[in-house]
Amino acid sequence: MFVLDIVTLVLLCTSAVFSIIELGLSAYIVSIGTAQVYEYWDPNIAGTGYGGYQFGIDKGRAPGEVNFLLFCSIWTLLLAPALIILPIFLASKSRVAGKDIHSIFGPLTLALHAITMVFWLAGFAALANLYGGVNPQDIPGTLLAFAILLWLVFLTLLVISILTACGVLKSERLGYHAMFTKRGSNNSIQANDVSSAPQQPEATENVDKC
Repeated sequence: MFVLDIVTLVLLCTSAVFSIIELGLSAYIVSIGTAQVYEYWDPNIAGTGYGGYQFGIDKGRAPGEVNFLLFCSIWTLLLAPALIILPIFLASKSRVAGKDIHSIFGPLTLALHAITMVFWLAGFAALANLYGGVNPQDIPGTLLAFAILLWLVFLTLLVISILTACGVLKSERLGYHAMFTKRGSNNSIQANDVSSAPQQPEATENVDKC
């Protein structure tokens, strides 16, 4: 189905764009860490107008939830272009080599969609739990919003993969084909057609007896 192939490509391109945004947001939070301002005594400036005290910034580690979202962004940014380009490349190679790539790339595509969907589900759930279920503001809030959007994108891709694997939807794209239908159904149908076809009478020769 041509429309289904277009929808799949649009979802994959959308996931790539969203992952770039998510990568920038999560990388920014990781870079600044959890900065804390502290005060310490500096004998070099004792007796001056500062009274001997200095202020410094101690950069701690960013929350592990943000680090995991950074990983999910990199994972998705590598996966989405691969799922866009590889089916086109492998489909042309399979026609030349005469190999059945569907039996390998179909289950692989389904598994990658499921794994990535679980990654984003765990990522945005952990970030929401970090803020106690309250919608965070500013950059963390945007980070959470795009994580939820990416989860929805890969949830949709997973549903499409399952429906095509079960034969409910049909797609010409490599990786989206029927996998869970009976393989022998076509052969049995062809066998029944052959058996039900009318048989041609055999030509007999009449031999005159002398």
